[in-house]
Amino acid sequence: QLLKDYFSISQLDQIFLQPIKTSDRDLGVLIAEGFDDQAAANLAGVMANVSRHGALAFVNALEMASVPLVRPFAKLQKIKKDPKKRRKWLAIAAVILAALIIGALTPWTIQIDSECELVPKIQRMIDAPLDGLQIAKVVRPDGAVKKGELIIELNADELIARKLSLEASLRQEEINEDKTAGRSDMKTEILLSKLEQQRLRNQIDLVTLQIEKCRLVSPIDGTIVTPQLQLKEGLTLKMGDPICEIYDLSQWQLILDVPQEEIGWVQRGLAGEEGAEVEFYLAAYPEQKLKAHIDTLSQISEMPQIKEKGNVYQIRVEAPGEELRPIVDGLRSGNIGRAKIATVERPLGYVLLRKVIRFFRITFF
Repeated sequence: QLLKDYFSISQLDQIFLQPIKTSDRDLGVLIAEGFDDQAAANLAGVMANVSRHGALAFVNALEMASVPLVRPFAKLQKIKKDPKKRRKWLAIAAVILAALIIGALTPWTIQIDSECELVPKIQRMIDAPLDGLQIAKVVRPDGAVKKGELIIELNADELIARKLSLEASLRQEEINEDKTAGRSDMKTEILLSKLEQQRLRNQIDLVTLQIEKCRLVSPIDGTIVTPQLQLKEGLTLKMGDPICEIYDLSQWQLILDVPQEEIGWVQRGLAGEEGAEVEFYLAAYPEQKLKAHIDTLSQISEMPQIKEKGNVYQIRVEAPGEELRPIVDGLRSGNIGRAKIATVERPLGYVLLRKVIRFFRITFF
């Protein structure tokens, strides 16, 4: 449309078009008006040379413009040449620099990120007390239980039969001793009988204790958390086999996995009398911000544990009941989340760059 408007008022009747392009891209078109035939021939050659050199110039200009710092530097050159703009931008730069310096020197608390897990503070496992016993009956397969309440009965028939046999042997030894009592020629036999009786009594006491162990009772007030416990009826056990887990769901503790490289900051934070504040979120309740408190250095594990992301020190913290009250009805063992531990104050600039500083210190010390 622009060409149409131009030539509607132009006095010339010739137009020359020369594409400006490279081997792989079109950059534009060079347009010129023509005169007589001789001048037109010269003009076509000039336009071809201009198009060829112009294409290279365009490509170089586009590549230069794509460099990130070219345009900002070009603007700076313009500002440098204009006194008003130069004074304006110098004032802005001074304000920004002052703000950065003040901000960098402002005290800021170093917060250590860590993974966390909320678990019951009191957990107990009921194990098989003897080899070869069968679970005869699951009295309480689930729910809340009191300390000492019967949960499982093991088959004690063989133990009872053995106890009866030992008691019969003991009675027989007592009868034999009575028959030889008072005879001076039977002192050795009487002494051996007494030793045998004592051995049998010890055996009876041991078997009696084993029979009592066949009644598995709850060691704490808590809740049975082992699923489908009733399906274990008839199972033959080995000594130490886990049978049933019981948790006290009224008391909880937070386990913090602090990276080994960050544990020093936590120790510095605990050097004072106030301890260290902990804020954490659980994955199951991301809308609920929870708090806990680390009191002493003794809550930090003595040795690090090896995890997939590196070595970590575990810190066990009591989770206050009032903090958990909004979610306590839905809590289950093994709730995972993220935590932040407030440690010591340092200038904000150092807080932002401390990981970079640590990297260079460790790498190039």
